[in-house]
Amino acid sequence: PPACLNPGSPVVSAITTTGATVTFTGPTNASGYSVVYGPRGFVPSSTSTSTPVAAGTTVTLSGLNPNTSYDVYVQTTCGAAGTSTYTGPVTFRTACVAVVTAYPYLEDFDGATAPALPCGVTVLDVNADNATWKNVNNATYAASGTNAITYNYSGTNTANDWFFTNALQMRVGYSYQLQFKYRGYGSLTEAMEVKVGNAATVAAQTTTVFTNNSFNSSTYTTTSAGSGAGQVLLFTPTAAGTYYFGFHATSIPNQWYIYVDDVQVTEVVSPACPQPTALAVNNVTASGATVSFAGPTAGTSYSVIYGPRGFTPPTGGTSVPATASPVTLSGLAPNTNYDVYVQATCGTAGTSTITGPVAFTTACAVVTTFPYLETFDGVTAPALPCGITVLNANNDTGLWKNVSSTTYAASGTNAMTYNYSGSNKADDWFFTTALSLQAGATYQLQFKYRGYGSLTEAMEVKVGNAATAAGQTTTLFTNNSFSNATYTTTTAGTGAGQVASFTPTTSGIYYFGFHAISPANQWYIYVDDVRVDAVSLAACPTPTNVTLSGITATTATVSFTGPTALATRGYTVIYGPSGFDPTTSGTRVPATTSPVSLTGLTSLTSYDVYVVAACASSVNSFTSAKVSFTSACATTVSFPYAETFDGVTAPALPCGVTVLDANADGSTWVNSNYNPSSGVNSMRYSPSAVNAADDWFFTNALALKASMKYQLKFRYRVFTYNYPEKMEVKIGTSTTVASQTTTLFSNLAMINTAYTTTSPGALTGQVTSFTPPADGTYFIGFHAMSIANQFDIYVDDIQVDAAPVLATKSSVAAGFSAEASPVPFSDHLTLTLTTLMAGPLQLTLHDAVGRVVRETSATVPACANSLAVPGAGSLPAGMYILTVRQGGNTQVIRVAHE
Repeated sequence: PPACLNPGSPVVSAITTTGATVTFTGPTNASGYSVVYGPRGFVPSSTSTSTPVAAGTTVTLSGLNPNTSYDVYVQTTCGAAGTSTYTGPVTFRTACVAVVTAYPYLEDFDGATAPALPCGVTVLDVNADNATWKNVNNATYAASGTNAITYNYSGTNTANDWFFTNALQMRVGYSYQLQFKYRGYGSLTEAMEVKVGNAATVAAQTTTVFTNNSFNSSTYTTTSAGSGAGQVLLFTPTAAGTYYFGFHATSIPNQWYIYVDDVQVTEVVSPACPQPTALAVNNVTASGATVSFAGPTAGTSYSVIYGPRGFTPPTGGTSVPATASPVTLSGLAPNTNYDVYVQATCGTAGTSTITGPVAFTTACAVVTTFPYLETFDGVTAPALPCGITVLNANNDTGLWKNVSSTTYAASGTNAMTYNYSGSNKADDWFFTTALSLQAGATYQLQFKYRGYGSLTEAMEVKVGNAATAAGQTTTLFTNNSFSNATYTTTTAGTGAGQVASFTPTTSGIYYFGFHAISPANQWYIYVDDVRVDAVSLAACPTPTNVTLSGITATTATVSFTGPTALATRGYTVIYGPSGFDPTTSGTRVPATTSPVSLTGLTSLTSYDVYVVAACASSVNSFTSAKVSFTSACATTVSFPYAETFDGVTAPALPCGVTVLDANADGSTWVNSNYNPSSGVNSMRYSPSAVNAADDWFFTNALALKASMKYQLKFRYRVFTYNYPEKMEVKIGTSTTVASQTTTLFSNLAMINTAYTTTSPGALTGQVTSFTPPADGTYFIGFHAMSIANQFDIYVDDIQVDAAPVLATKSSVAAGFSAEASPVPFSDHLTLTLTTLMAGPLQLTLHDAVGRVVRETSATVPACANSLAVPGAGSLPAGMYILTVRQGGNTQVIRVAHE
């Protein structure tokens, strides 16, 4: 046996709110004992709280916290024989008090025998459905010990059940931080909030400190302090008194369990500038929202900080200064997720901790351009498209839903579907998004609809100024007897089953409402492809036939058909980046007629364009239908030009590279990540089994000069030598077959299965250099021309190099002359010439090694002229070659610079 025997297991009795008595039995050789105690779960050591016992086997513990779980151990002291190991632990819990005044307050639900509630904890079953909070004994679902308080779901009712902590005495000048652990049962989604107030009643719970409306973790989460989603806000009472924290289960019906354990409240000195509370967002529109909050007593000013969902304040986001709540946000983007925070400033006390975020989503933009089209395919069903709302007027299980089924959609994959009730007559609506309609204008609704089979359905469609049953005041369509299992497309008119047009008497926001009114126990109604057209604004018709042409990197031309006789004040072309709102932003270009030139565009940028007519008496037309275009890539002006096809994710084409399927058979060039020469991509021609290849791809636009010689180089290969391929490369002034006039390369029997790099020259498989006849924009075209049913061609690593054209001798017609003076020259050099015809002249000055050091161009008349070589006097001394080109004449002059 050990030299110092263990004492017997301790027994705890006479437990009060602050003390307890510990008794035990000791061995005969004991000279004393140590009773060691601490919070449940502590590990005893020499630094633990210990009460020495010199004689006897009973000790009284004091100074304990009320309603707190403790572990106690006993150790024997045997003089020179040392000490025994610890006996224990034995767990006990101090009694609770009517009002907790000592902190931290801890509730682990283990101080009572489940299902009894711990002292001071109360439960409120607000909806009286017997599905409420209970203290449950199950170590598997407890965060510590054996018990956890558990919400037991209802299969039919939304949770509305509370449990409250003990009464907690709180003081002015102090703040209280709640912490707890919580979890769900599994995959189903739970919701819970925690509030605090001065009574254990729903009405008294006035301040929200925690909200989580979507959790399903089957492991415990320990809350953290803060104002973010899922965090617990610090509570600062404005008056001393008794308070209760209330845990409120709010899950939808037929979910599972919520578990809460290890609730703890700590008391801290209140910050000099407490953070704002009750942060909320209301009155959310497509472009604005109202932010409200409760500021601290010491608050002198506030900063409301908002930004895209997930941003980090205060470095990110937009700050709006304010002196009080509420604060209006404006200029927001429609259908966009935002976070908002608020921070208080308390004069010389500084600033508070930031409160937030509260998340909100702006409303869908009001429809201002027509036609309006809704196919229900822009979202993943059963989500509703932006702006579409549903009203279950009779509050039963039969209602409209967005359903994904290509079998029952008129187009795409989704359709709005009314799902019948077996016992109730249908009284169910869905509404379009908000549409801005003008007084006196005429609008035409069209849609497709069907039933499920033989049972008879009924539906009406109305329009009004609110997405409510009462707001729908004008009937446009009624069909009280349809059972067709294929879609019917409505027609305009006032007959049975037709849709009447609608002319509002006042301008404003309107909604079209689809109302299912079938008898009970019928089947399904499907609606798809809803469309609203602005038919006419008699005083000022909308411009039509809006088209774009002449698109370059910086310009474009807009053409349209307008109400010429009525547009006495002309037109406005409105353009801006893709997705802009033409009613509030964009660049406006006034015009008196079509076409209209747009300038100052940014290369490779997507734009939207609209046109509005301005008629007499300050009447404007509807905004035209949107036309979109993308400006061209910037023209290549510096060389070498290189294209490896790796700058994009295949099959996207690099900027400026275009493809022409000349024989329109669908087999053409694509950017492919299969068999590149370098990097990850190459251009790949895939063959047609029946058609000979007649397919092109073109480089980006290249700005070439007549004074330069250009050399193309590229790498190419075929898929297999068993299928010889044919390809040529040409160059021309546009990306059309007709414009590709000069052949640079031709190989009509390509069988190399490894990449071959072209070389300069005029032989088969070599690339001829190209000197443009005039300055301008050129495109190099790669033309696949293999016979039908061959295999793949690959092209990669295209490069175009430029070198100056050095004329070695003059070639001029009789009567043409050019002389340089003075020779040699020092501070200037002038060209005197006699030309035979008017036209452009190109002057190039090369140094002794052939580099272009100066050049200029001008249009000259057919007579004697003079032209200065710009900056010639600043060149280093040496020999130079001056080349003059004009009207097919080339004059080469050697000059010396002193």
